[in-house]
Amino acid sequence: MMTAAITLGLMRQYQRNIFLLLLLVTVPFIFITLSFYITESQPIVILVTESGSRVAIERMMPEVHAAIMVPIAVSFLAGIVGLFVMLDASKNDSRLLVAGLPAFVVASSRMAIMVALSLIIALVSIAVTLINFSPGDLVGFLVGNVVIGISYAFIGAIAALVVGRLGGAYLMFFVPMMDVGIFQDPMFVSGDQALWMKLLPGFGGSRMVIDAGFTGAMDDWTALIAGLTWVAVLGIVACVLFVVKPAEA
Repeated sequence: MMTAAITLGLMRQYQRNIFLLLLLVTVPFIFITLSFYITESQPIVILVTESGSRVAIERMMPEVHAAIMVPIAVSFLAGIVGLFVMLDASKNDSRLLVAGLPAFVVASSRMAIMVALSLIIALVSIAVTLINFSPGDLVGFLVGNVVIGISYAFIGAIAALVVGRLGGAYLMFFVPMMDVGIFQDPMFVSGDQALWMKLLPGFGGSRMVIDAGFTGAMDDWTALIAGLTWVAVLGIVACVLFVVKPAEA
């Protein structure tokens, strides 16, 4: 209950952040809509999971681009949000700690904010792509994007605590684009990815997105487990760093 109350209180400050709200609306619209209209209308063969097996199907490139641009936009925005939420926490949450609140409770509240904002980012991005592309399994498509969003929000938080504002900003511009935008993109990587690509944070959610986008049901449970594992590990790391860092100050 205490964590929920703190989370709701902290969320109010982001409702008044006009820059953040504009970012959440404009970036998905520009990224996703333009990707659909500027992509050459040619067929492309991609791999999806059906009944536990990887099978090749043919789809048009604009549809594939519209689908994969959603997790790209989500990972980028969620990473930036996680970065600035944690930077804001390092400046302002010291008052809550001085007031006697446990560091873990404050950290959990910040994690909850990142989860909520990641869900909003995913919903906005999917709403934009629905203008031109309809996933076969909308729920699975949403889950895959939310998993990626939460993972990268936590990565942004970790970057803020480890390398600070400037270094974290560079990382959050570079890492999501390399991971989700290249190594998980079937338009760049034909066939199955190399093993090291599957170990990246964007693998599970991206494969879920492609599976849900172009089949009737998301049934790639290996991808789901991989994505949720990254969420759990990154969340624990971010919480521990948040708790330890104020003690070192």
